[in-house]
Amino acid sequence: MKTVMKWLRILLVIAVVMIAVFGCRMAKYSMSIKPQTLEEAEKWQQEHGDISWWYDADKTDYTVKGYQDYVLHVELIRNDTPTDKYVIISHGYTDNHIGSLKYAGFYLKLGFNVIVYDLRGHGSNEKDFCSNPYVRLKT
Repeated sequence: MKTVMKWLRILLVIAVVMIAVFGCRMAKYSMSIKPQTLEEAEKWQQEHGDISWWYDADKTDYTVKGYQDYVLHVELIRNDTPTDKYVIISHGYTDNHIGSLKYAGFYLKLGFNVIVYDLRGHGSNEKDFCSNPYVRLKT
């Protein structure tokens, strides 16, 4: 019985070590994925949806300071009909603000102004880890 318990403990330790190594490798892999360039994202959007409206849209590019004074690039897309309704759309990991355009058209049709932006380390922003998606505007 003691021998069986000893082997079960050894197997448990091996399993825990294997899970930890696998977890570390997956984390390292996910942090090393190359984000899409703006050109790659635009090409993908053109091939998989209609973003032709975006080229003629009333839009303004600007920057805001985020967490730790990190400069984030933002694009405001104004609705053709003046409105005080806004929606902010955030893209997924490795994408950029152009990847949000597939949703922006929908919100424009619903009467919203749309704000899309590049997460930390994505799109037009300085290369960095994508660690904090929350924008903290300074007043």
